[in-house]
Amino acid sequence: MNSGSGEWWLYGEDSNFFYAYGQTDGAHYHAFPKPNLVDCPNIDPLAFETWCESFTQTQASLEAQQGEALNP
Repeated sequence: MNSGSGEWWLYGEDSNFFYAYGQTDGAHYHAFPKPNLVDCPNIDPLAFETWCESFTQTQASLEAQQGEALNP
């Protein structure tokens, strides 16, 4: 799929989340909160299909949360 420096990604992470490029639902990306790792013991951060659905957030839900935090 990615033959080199295509400037796009499939998986990533920062200090708070693991990210997966839009695997389903037409979302641009999904995020899994790292604090929930203890409640999802079989997760493989590089295999979106192993992410516990109840904790997975879409790009839209994350952006809404960030907007609420910026505009209380």
